[in-house]
Amino acid sequence: MVLQHRSFSKTTHLVIAVLVFALSSFAMQAQAKPAWKDGNTSTEGTSKGRKNKSTQVSIVSAPESVQVDAGEMVSFTVVAQTNDGSNLSYAWFFNGAEIVGATTDHFMIDQSTIENAGQYQVVVSARGVSQSASAILDVVESQLPTFHPIDISLQPMSASAYVNESVTLNVSAMSETPMQYQWRKDGQEIAGATLSYYAMDGLSLVDSAQYDVVITNGSDFVVSSVATLAVSNLPTLNLSWDLPAERTDGTPLTVEEISGFSLYMQEEGATEQKLSVEGANTTFTVGELPRGNYLFSIATVDDSGMEGPRSEWLSFDVN
Repeated sequence: MVLQHRSFSKTTHLVIAVLVFALSSFAMQAQAKPAWKDGNTSTEGTSKGRKNKSTQVSIVSAPESVQVDAGEMVSFTVVAQTNDGSNLSYAWFFNGAEIVGATTDHFMIDQSTIENAGQYQVVVSARGVSQSASAILDVVESQLPTFHPIDISLQPMSASAYVNESVTLNVSAMSETPMQYQWRKDGQEIAGATLSYYAMDGLSLVDSAQYDVVITNGSDFVVSSVATLAVSNLPTLNLSWDLPAERTDGTPLTVEEISGFSLYMQEEGATEQKLSVEGANTTFTVGELPRGNYLFSIATVDDSGMEGPRSEWLSFDVN
């Protein structure tokens, strides 16, 4: 009985030792990482073993700050890309507030105002990743030019003239700034006529027209009144007289005894001229007389060639 008890005890100790060894071996195996059949070592679990490549957004060209005059158009543009071809979305902000409807790669203002001045920001996003860029818009209020009125104090005056005469049209105006002039003939600009006066020499009939002048100074624009120029041919003077019935001594003088007349003409300040009138004609026309004062005297010439006394001077003004 005793021997059997000892033998049982030995066996029991052996079984316990084997069990302890087995548990220890299992614990060591549990701490070791499992190996793939192809020999590669895995990560922590097969469901997390292969992560996707992360998306990156980069801005290639940012919108640029700009200064414009009020009323001008403004356009901001951004160029961005991703490393994996993901679609990009855009959102524009003005001074931190999102601009409704501004969801493209550009933002435009048709006519800028002072209220549009400020900071513009664009946020470019793809798959939860975003990048932003900003630009400053400075709007300068347009400065209206100072108005300087033009006052015409002397208008061009209408005139009449004869062929080959000269005429000068004048205008007088005042302004705080330099003025420019452009004369017109019947509404058409005259080349080179850009002074405060317009001089015409050697007039001809085609110069008869209506003239005016346009005056500008950069802020004002005025047109003078119209001056009418009438050009006509040089005037003629028709002279007439009565036939004498007697000589200076009182004896009768018949028409048959009259050979003609001597007509004397003198322009003021010029040398006297003598014109001959044939026969018993009692009229004579002096043509193309320039302006001036003319004196005329006449004497009868009988058939013997004797010239009688001259008449008194008659004065005529050609205007």
